Amino acid sequence: MLRPAWVRVLAGGSAVYAVLTAAAIDTQDVNLVPAVLVLGAALIPVAFVVYVFERLAVAPALLSPLVICFAGGGSLGVAAAALLEYQTLRNLGALPMLAVGLIEESVKMIVPAWLFARRRFRGAADGVLFGVAAGMGFAVMETMGYGLVELIRSGGRIGDAEQTLLVRGVLSPGGHAAWTGMVAAALWRTAAPSGRGRAWMALIGTFAAAVLLHALWDATDSAAVRLVVALVGMALLAVQIRRAAPQPAATGHAVRRAPSRRAGEDGHRVVAGAEAQQPARAAPDEVDRVLGPAVDGHDDGREVRP
Repeated sequence: MLRPAWVRVLAGGSAVYAVLTAAAIDTQDVNLVPAVLVLGAALIPVAFVVYVFERLAVAPALLSPLVICFAGGGSLGVAAAALLEYQTLRNLGALPMLAVGLIEESVKMIVPAWLFARRRFRGAADGVLFGVAAGMGFAVMETMGYGLVELIRSGGRIGDAEQTLLVRGVLSPGGHAAWTGMVAAALWRTAAPSGRGRAWMALIGTFAAAVLLHALWDATDSAAVRLVVALVGMALLAVQIRRAAPQPAATGHAVRRAPSRRAGEDGHRVVAGAEAQQPARAAPDEVDRVLGPAVDGHDDGREVRP
């Protein structure tokens, strides 16, 4: 049985990462360190984006904007966040964690908001997927930076950097991916033809929740607190994914078709409690009209007209 694509990405990437890490440790070749940092930071985020892509069963046409969200959410988001946080630090003399959450949750939405404004991708699943991709792109860039800092601080010990990459990678679905994914999902719901006032209020509340969760994450070094924050984020994102995912048809119930103007118009009838379809039988008088008198397997001496 063919495994899901996200499993193959995670398994194949893990194998390559193990080979790169072993080679870097055995050879002490610093040229391999960037590859270890990039792959180690990107492995789990990329696999998670692939999982959400499969779970939402979106069209392949979304691959191009998905890549844009991932790359733009990472490079543009991290650069914008660094500039804004630096200016905040200069102006206030300190950098409150609430300000960090507000800045980073805002800049991660730049690319998804741009795609939303283009009015091309307006499905509920599109918003969730673009938000997750932008958040994970940001997480990859940030994790690479933390990994590099840990590598320098430890005097070049790859093991310490690997621990940082692993912890941040495992928790990233409940962090940046969840926060940006649920905000983007709320933004996409504002395009609904009805209830826009409530949708905008929900967007404001969802954004505030993402900022608070982000600030709580940054304000503590406790692994237990961060784990709780990640679990809350994952639960909130799971709700959004479930709402946007296509719902499978219920089994064991009748499938109702819209009534046809002519009996047997589509040539099939649907049997309650089963998915199989059976061809509808044509009326006897219709057969006689088209084929002439029926032949039931015994020659009664009459000619059958073609």
